[in-house]
Amino acid sequence: MKLVKEVNGKKITLTPLNSSTLKLETEGVVTDIEYSDTLAKEITSITINDDYRVTRHGAFTIPFEDREVTYEINYIHQVNDQEFTLCSELRNRTTLYLLPALGLLPLTPAVKELNKTTQDEMKRYCINTYLINAYISNKRYSVLELVYRFSNHSTYKLLEECLMQHPGFIKAVDRYRYDDFVSFKIEIPKEHKIEVATFLRGLYSEFSSSLKVKILKFHKLGKHSKMYKVLYQKEDLRQYLEEDLGVKLAADSQLDSKPDTNQEFIELL
Repeated sequence: MKLVKEVNGKKITLTPLNSSTLKLETEGVVTDIEYSDTLAKEITSITINDDYRVTRHGAFTIPFEDREVTYEINYIHQVNDQEFTLCSELRNRTTLYLLPALGLLPLTPAVKELNKTTQDEMKRYCINTYLINAYISNKRYSVLELVYRFSNHSTYKLLEECLMQHPGFIKAVDRYRYDDFVSFKIEIPKEHKIEVATFLRGLYSEFSSSLKVKILKFHKLGKHSKMYKVLYQKEDLRQYLEEDLGVKLAADSQLDSKPDTNQEFIELL
């Protein structure tokens, strides 16, 4: 489903890409782009044909699958002169590094009858469709809370069934903002609980070998990926970062930023 607006005879089209991202395409001219005073290249607003303005912290209500949902716009990224992505949430590090510790999601018999692409997405907790992010409970570090945008679509209902069959499943909780969000609380397997502390210190290269393998398998990444080079502190990535940042990094430096706790924690309900 798409939302189409017309401004001065030119169409502006908003298309949901997933549960947290919209694609904005315009036939008109982007006449102004405003940037943050504190963060270089961070867009705070765009103006189209001098008349239509999209701002960070604004919102759009748009059809997503079978229902009207509201996307809060917290990040604006320019793709080209006439295309932007509008995001409510960016991928956090808990989703990148700790979600794989849960292992691939066990599939129900009903899901196993679906096509391979859908099964593969389901095994990865619908990371590219319904999942907003995974978060650490701020009261119980051994629990991950997976937050989803609710849908009445049959695929989403099958996802819920799979999540509730996960060995570490605790419970599901409704969360409300503009519309329904549902979170699923899942216990981190015993062998990886100690690694939450390693993660919070940003010591990614000190993860266990088994977690490193799970991370790469989960995200389908190989030896040439940035993730692999972060986990194994590869020299070529360190050199690239030194050139990009204009600083000298110690040989044992971690090659990704330490997690921002504001992005990684969620209150346990």
